[in-house]
Amino acid sequence: MRDYYEILGVDENATQEDIKKAFRELAKTHHPDKGGDEQRFKEINEAYETLSDPNKRIAYSSKHDFNPLEWQMIRNAKQRRRGSNIKINVKLTLEEIFTGVHKTFTYRHNESCATCKGNGSAKVKKCTNCKGVGFIKQVHPGGFGKTISLMMCSVCVGEGEFTEEICGSCAGTGVKSTTKTFEVDIPEGIAEGLEMIAQGQGNAIRNGDPGDLIIGILEAPHSKFQRSGMDLIQKVKLTYPELVMGTDLEVDTIDGKVKINIPSSVQVGEKLRLRNKGLKHHVTGKYGDMILEVDLFIPKKISEKEKKLLDQLKEEYNNNK
Repeated sequence: MRDYYEILGVDENATQEDIKKAFRELAKTHHPDKGGDEQRFKEINEAYETLSDPNKRIAYSSKHDFNPLEWQMIRNAKQRRRGSNIKINVKLTLEEIFTGVHKTFTYRHNESCATCKGNGSAKVKKCTNCKGVGFIKQVHPGGFGKTISLMMCSVCVGEGEFTEEICGSCAGTGVKSTTKTFEVDIPEGIAEGLEMIAQGQGNAIRNGDPGDLIIGILEAPHSKFQRSGMDLIQKVKLTYPELVMGTDLEVDTIDGKVKINIPSSVQVGEKLRLRNKGLKHHVTGKYGDMILEVDLFIPKKISEKEKKLLDQLKEEYNNNK
């Protein structure tokens, strides 16, 4: 197959405008509708379609220098850089964790410049040393053959191009600092310390991919409940008669009040479990329990009547020893 540059009559340093102009001139003569040879025009059109596309042109220009394996190695070596991640902590109430919550917040980040598409350049020029590839193949002769190595182009430092004119919008940085509003649905039952990751919502970087936004979960203290995994714990203070004789009681849960029966002879420190009255696990969907820790209510002041009754009770205990 003939060289595409030779077919169009341009050299390998030709600009995109040069290639377009050469194609138009050749089409005037060789287009079949104007009496030209169909096969010749097909060859011209094929050359133009390849060289007019920057990506196809780079791949074509490198074919005579690199085999497919070497070209894959170059692509791997030129993996795009990533911008930095941004971490934001979101503090949730226990009620928000129980139901799940939709949060909207703002933060500052570096956004890719819309004018130059993030490359920092208003005008670029292909590196002639590496023909826009960014790498050069070096062949080293040896006693038993030759050694081939791929070296980053020292002229363009692997970029394959030069900035002829920097972007005035971002001063060549490729990014602009801006305030971003972000919305996220936080699932029910999520725990403190877990992180949610919004890919590509972090800081942009010149000629690279943006980092991620990391949303860290914090849990605000609750006035009644303590959390243990998916279980919720609260203390329930009972009077001495209630401990001994049992009682019906209304207690708070994260989902509202419920009525329960305290059995007789319950002990201080004993734990009563209300099944499925805790938090829902954000992955398994299973509910934890509400755990009631029994405690003794001791009044700071008592009436004379209460004092007499307690004296009688004390005397009764002493007589039964």
